[in-house]
Amino acid sequence: MSHIYKEIKYTKTMMLTGFLKSTLGTGLISLGMLILFMSISQPDIYAPHAPWVGILLLILGCVIYFLGDVYKMIQKKKELTIIEKRTHEVVEKIYKEANKERDEILQKKLEEFEDAICTDPDSLCGRK
Repeated sequence: MSHIYKEIKYTKTMMLTGFLKSTLGTGLISLGMLILFMSISQPDIYAPHAPWVGILLLILGCVIYFLGDVYKMIQKKKELTIIEKRTHEVVEKIYKEANKERDEILQKKLEEFEDAICTDPDSLCGRK
């Protein structure tokens, strides 16, 4: 299973998106909330455009969260595609081996049956 993670760089992807979501996204949302509420509750201290900056930071934090989730879903689909491909290859290999074994068993039974018929004195096996 670890070769799948190497193939899609799973650990690096999950760590990077987790870092972006938890640190950057949460930081922007917290800062946006702080600026928004402080500028509304104390308008004389903050600039008149401060609420808009707070809203912008909130939106940006939410977008980063959303993009992180989308990126994780894309990576998960890649992982599932690789797993499905490998599973199909394994099933096909097992199917071929089972058919080969079945053919060998049938061939042995056919030879035994032919030998049994030819050893029967009433059979026409060796006669013309």
